[in-house]
Amino acid sequence: MPQATTDRSRQSIADVQDASHYPPELLQLLQNAVPLLCASKRDTILFFQALGVPESWLVDMLRQVETCRVCITKSSIAHDVLEKLNLKKENHLRELHEVVRQVAGFDDFSTCSPTDRTKAMGLVAAVRRVVDVKDSFRQDVQQHLNMDCPVMDGASG
Repeated sequence: MPQATTDRSRQSIADVQDASHYPPELLQLLQNAVPLLCASKRDTILFFQALGVPESWLVDMLRQVETCRVCITKSSIAHDVLEKLNLKKENHLRELHEVVRQVAGFDDFSTCSPTDRTKAMGLVAAVRRVVDVKDSFRQDVQQHLNMDCPVMDGASG
């Protein structure tokens, strides 16, 4: 019977990956990094707002920050928004790409809590590594495709 459980686990992982734009490991890095890069809960919401996340997703979170600060965390804000962005059915790839770009390009850690600064730097470096690997792979595939399909200079037929 353990084999059936393993097969089901593999199937559910495949289903999750098919339903998502980005792989779980990158999403987890982003979910951990964003709260450390933003100084406050309000800043976390503003971070996502500036990147084009639908206002309707953020209104309730902002209201909760204003009425019951202890009821919501920076981590829960980042987790909820990134999970929604990552769903393929929602088609928010542009906004998700902007989050990745902003996190990977982050270089001023002065706004981070001193106790979280080193961890934030490590998470940003990890996001950069994942992005660099994916970009290198994409470039290799593109070069391979270009070699297989040479452009014909003005020739027809």
